[in-house]
Amino acid sequence: SSGINAEYGQQFEAFDTDLSRNLTIQSSILSAALKRSCLAEGQEFFQRDAVKTPGSSIFDCSSKCAAMKGSCESATYNALYKICRLNSNRRGQIVHAKSYTTSINNVCNAVLSGIPRNWNKCMIKNKAYVPKTVQTVWGIQTMYDCVMACINTSNGCTGVTWDSTSQLSCTMHRTVTSGMNSQSGAFSVALDCLSA
Repeated sequence: SSGINAEYGQQFEAFDTDLSRNLTIQSSILSAALKRSCLAEGQEFFQRDAVKTPGSSIFDCSSKCAAMKGSCESATYNALYKICRLNSNRRGQIVHAKSYTTSINNVCNAVLSGIPRNWNKCMIKNKAYVPKTVQTVWGIQTMYDCVMACINTSNGCTGVTWDSTSQLSCTMHRTVTSGMNSQSGAFSVALDCLSA
Protein backbone atom coordinates (compact mmCIF):
# COMPACT_ATOMS: atom_id res chain seq x y z
CA SER A 1 0.00 0.00 0.00
CA SER A 2 2.86 2.40 0.79
CA GLY A 3 4.40 1.60 -2.63
CA ILE A 4 1.13 2.54 -4.36
CA ASN A 5 0.86 5.78 -2.34
CA ALA A 6 4.48 6.67 -3.21
CA GLU A 7 3.77 6.01 -6.90
CA TYR A 8 0.64 8.22 -6.84
CA GLY A 9 2.61 10.87 -4.94
CA GLN A 10 5.28 10.90 -7.67
CA GLN A 11 2.60 11.06 -10.40
CA PHE A 12 0.91 13.96 -8.60
CA GLU A 13 4.21 15.84 -8.26
CA ALA A 14 4.89 15.32 -11.98
CA PHE A 15 1.35 16.49 -12.83
CA ASP A 16 1.71 19.52 -10.52
CA THR A 17 5.06 20.44 -12.13
CA ASP A 18 3.61 20.04 -15.65
CA LEU A 19 0.54 22.10 -14.74
CA SER A 20 2.70 24.88 -13.29
CA ARG A 21 4.94 24.86 -16.39
CA ASN A 22 1.89 24.96 -18.71
CA LEU A 23 0.32 27.86 -16.80
CA THR A 24 3.60 29.79 -17.02
CA ILE A 25 3.76 29.17 -20.78
CA GLN A 26 0.11 30.19 -21.23
CA SER A 27 0.69 33.34 -19.18
CA SER A 28 3.69 34.23 -21.38
CA ILE A 29 1.64 33.65 -24.55
CA LEU A 30 -1.23 35.80 -23.25
CA SER A 31 1.17 38.56 -22.19
CA ALA A 32 2.78 38.55 -25.65
CA ALA A 33 -0.63 38.66 -27.34
CA LEU A 34 -1.74 41.60 -25.20
CA LYS A 35 1.47 43.52 -25.87
CA ARG A 36 0.93 42.87 -29.58
CA SER A 37 -2.22 45.01 -29.28
CA CYS A 38 0.11 47.98 -28.61
CA LEU A 39 1.59 47.63 -32.11
CA ALA A 40 0.07 49.22 -35.20
CA GLU A 41 1.49 47.58 -38.34
CA GLY A 42 1.21 49.63 -41.51
CA GLN A 43 0.53 52.81 -39.52
CA GLU A 44 2.72 55.82 -38.86
CA PHE A 45 2.13 57.82 -35.69
CA PHE A 46 3.11 61.18 -37.18
CA GLN A 47 4.19 64.13 -35.10
CA ARG A 48 5.89 67.22 -36.56
CA ASP A 49 8.42 67.62 -33.75
CA ALA A 50 9.28 63.92 -33.46
CA VAL A 51 12.87 63.01 -32.65
CA LYS A 52 14.38 61.11 -35.62
CA THR A 53 17.16 58.59 -35.08
CA PRO A 54 18.52 55.55 -36.95
CA GLY A 55 16.92 52.24 -35.92
CA SER A 56 16.91 48.54 -36.72
CA SER A 57 13.36 47.49 -35.73
CA ILE A 58 10.21 48.70 -33.97
CA PHE A 59 11.57 47.11 -30.79
CA ASP A 60 14.82 49.07 -31.13
CA CYS A 61 12.73 52.24 -31.58
CA SER A 62 10.60 51.33 -28.57
CA SER A 63 13.74 50.91 -26.44
CA LYS A 64 15.06 54.30 -27.57
CA CYS A 65 11.69 55.83 -26.70
CA ALA A 66 11.71 54.23 -23.23
CA ALA A 67 15.22 55.58 -22.62
CA MET A 68 13.86 59.12 -23.01
CA LYS A 69 12.15 58.73 -19.57
CA GLY A 70 8.74 60.36 -19.91
CA SER A 71 9.34 62.62 -22.90
CA CYS A 72 8.52 59.85 -25.41
CA GLU A 73 5.22 57.94 -25.46
CA SER A 74 5.24 56.30 -28.90
CA ALA A 75 7.57 55.34 -31.72
CA THR A 76 7.30 54.61 -35.42
CA TYR A 77 9.81 52.51 -37.33
CA ASN A 78 10.22 53.13 -41.06
CA ALA A 79 11.69 49.88 -42.47
CA LEU A 80 12.39 51.48 -45.86
CA TYR A 81 14.70 54.18 -44.45
CA LYS A 82 15.59 52.40 -41.16
CA ILE A 83 14.52 55.46 -39.13
CA CYS A 84 12.79 55.76 -35.76
CA ARG A 85 10.39 58.65 -35.13
CA LEU A 86 10.04 59.14 -31.38
CA ASN A 87 6.87 61.02 -30.35
CA SER A 88 5.79 62.77 -27.17
CA ASN A 89 2.14 61.70 -27.78
CA ARG A 90 0.88 58.11 -27.50
CA ARG A 91 -0.36 58.01 -31.09
CA GLY A 92 1.50 61.00 -32.50
CA GLN A 93 -0.63 63.90 -33.76
CA ILE A 94 -1.96 62.15 -36.87
CA VAL A 95 -2.09 58.46 -37.83
CA HIS A 96 -1.15 57.74 -41.47
CA ALA A 97 -1.44 54.41 -43.29
CA LYS A 98 2.00 53.39 -44.65
CA SER A 99 2.83 49.84 -45.68
CA TYR A 100 6.50 49.97 -44.63
CA THR A 101 5.99 51.37 -41.13
CA THR A 102 5.12 49.94 -37.72
CA SER A 103 4.24 52.04 -34.69
CA ILE A 104 4.01 51.29 -31.00
CA ASN A 105 2.24 52.98 -28.11
CA ASN A 106 5.07 52.74 -25.56
CA VAL A 107 2.79 53.54 -22.61
CA CYS A 108 0.57 50.60 -23.60
CA ASN A 109 3.59 48.31 -23.94
CA ALA A 110 5.07 49.31 -20.55
CA VAL A 111 1.75 48.97 -18.70
CA LEU A 112 0.85 45.60 -20.25
CA SER A 113 4.35 44.33 -19.49
CA GLY A 114 3.94 45.28 -15.84
CA ILE A 115 0.32 44.22 -15.20
CA PRO A 116 1.01 40.54 -14.38
CA ARG A 117 3.44 41.38 -11.56
CA ASN A 118 1.98 44.71 -10.38
CA TRP A 119 -1.83 44.53 -10.69
CA ASN A 120 -2.61 43.49 -7.10
CA LYS A 121 -0.05 45.72 -5.41
CA CYS A 122 -1.06 48.81 -7.45
CA MET A 123 -4.84 48.48 -7.11
CA ILE A 124 -6.34 50.81 -4.50
CA LYS A 125 -9.81 49.70 -3.37
CA ASN A 126 -12.61 52.00 -2.19
CA LYS A 127 -10.62 55.14 -3.05
CA ALA A 128 -10.92 57.59 -5.96
CA TYR A 129 -8.29 60.04 -7.17
CA VAL A 130 -9.14 63.71 -6.63
CA PRO A 131 -10.44 64.65 -10.08
CA LYS A 132 -8.02 66.23 -12.53
CA THR A 133 -10.04 64.60 -15.27
CA VAL A 134 -9.06 63.89 -18.87
CA GLN A 135 -12.50 62.34 -19.46
CA THR A 136 -15.11 60.02 -17.98
CA VAL A 137 -16.53 57.12 -19.97
CA TRP A 138 -19.69 55.25 -18.89
CA GLY A 139 -20.56 51.58 -19.25
CA ILE A 140 -17.01 50.24 -18.81
CA GLN A 141 -17.46 46.66 -17.59
CA THR A 142 -14.10 45.95 -15.92
CA MET A 143 -11.16 47.74 -14.32
CA TYR A 144 -8.91 46.23 -16.98
CA ASP A 145 -11.05 47.85 -19.73
CA CYS A 146 -10.77 51.16 -17.89
CA VAL A 147 -6.96 50.88 -17.85
CA MET A 148 -6.96 50.00 -21.57
CA ALA A 149 -9.08 53.09 -22.34
CA CYS A 150 -6.56 55.22 -20.44
CA ILE A 151 -3.46 53.89 -22.18
CA ASN A 152 -5.09 54.31 -25.57
CA THR A 153 -6.12 57.96 -25.13
CA SER A 154 -4.03 60.29 -27.27
CA ASN A 155 -2.17 61.59 -24.21
CA GLY A 156 -2.60 62.97 -20.75
CA CYS A 157 -4.07 60.01 -18.82
CA THR A 158 -1.81 58.93 -15.96
CA GLY A 159 -4.29 56.92 -13.88
CA VAL A 160 -7.90 55.81 -13.55
CA THR A 161 -10.73 55.38 -11.11
CA TRP A 162 -13.30 52.73 -12.04
CA ASP A 163 -16.66 52.78 -10.29
CA SER A 164 -17.87 49.19 -10.00
CA THR A 165 -21.38 50.22 -8.96
CA SER A 166 -24.26 50.31 -11.42
CA GLN A 167 -22.78 53.41 -13.09
CA LEU A 168 -19.71 51.49 -14.33
CA SER A 169 -17.84 54.74 -14.96
CA CYS A 170 -14.18 55.02 -15.88
CA THR A 171 -12.65 58.35 -14.92
CA MET A 172 -9.30 59.01 -16.57
CA HIS A 173 -7.07 61.38 -14.63
CA ARG A 174 -4.47 63.83 -15.87
CA THR A 175 -2.62 63.60 -12.55
CA VAL A 176 -2.76 61.15 -9.66
CA THR A 177 -0.76 63.24 -7.20
CA SER A 178 -3.60 65.45 -5.90
CA GLY A 179 -4.75 62.97 -3.26
CA MET A 180 -7.62 60.51 -2.91
CA ASN A 181 -11.14 60.45 -1.50
CA SER A 182 -12.97 57.48 0.01
CA GLN A 183 -15.54 56.05 -2.39
CA SER A 184 -17.30 52.74 -1.88
CA GLY A 185 -17.03 50.47 -4.92
CA ALA A 186 -14.20 52.48 -6.50
CA PHE A 187 -10.94 51.00 -7.72
CA SER A 188 -8.03 53.25 -8.65
CA VAL A 189 -4.64 52.64 -10.20
CA ALA A 190 -1.74 54.76 -11.52
CA LEU A 191 -0.13 53.78 -14.83
CA ASP A 192 3.39 54.42 -13.54
CA CYS A 193 2.81 51.88 -10.76
CA LEU A 194 1.62 49.25 -13.25
CA SER A 195 4.60 49.84 -15.55
CA ALA A 196 7.23 49.85 -12.76
